[in-house]
Amino acid sequence: MKPAKVLPNTNTLFPSLNTLWEDFFGRDLFELDRPAYRLPAVNVQETPEAFVLEFALPGLRKEDVKIELDQNMLILSSEREESQSSPEGEGTYTRREFRHYSFRRAFTLPESVDSSDIRARSEDGILYVTLPKKEEARPKQIPVSVQ
Repeated sequence: MKPAKVLPNTNTLFPSLNTLWEDFFGRDLFELDRPAYRLPAVNVQETPEAFVLEFALPGLRKEDVKIELDQNMLILSSEREESQSSPEGEGTYTRREFRHYSFRRAFTLPESVDSSDIRARSEDGILYVTLPKKEEARPKQIPVSVQ
């Protein structure tokens, strides 16, 4: 992700409307539509027994998240609308934001995953999805005999 390039305002008598808007309200309003804000970050860890997917989902409740298994595709999605409002008649708004947050991520599962035993848990804004490996895909210890 490249940082935005800011050009100096050379016309100080007539600054652009965009510059005035950004100076007054800040730049974060314009950054909400960047793709990094739409998809949750994911870590994929492989252990000898399973694959573990860790999704960063701060602020989402478990009711907000949907996990589906469609053939060999694991699909994680969420759709949530939040609004920030104040009681009627108590002044005017200087800034008011309504957000509609939704995402959908799909992962093709390898053949080595036992899809009948997939588990998920949520802890401190992280969703952990454990994809256990089939018995034949796990490493085996070979006993050594002494003669």
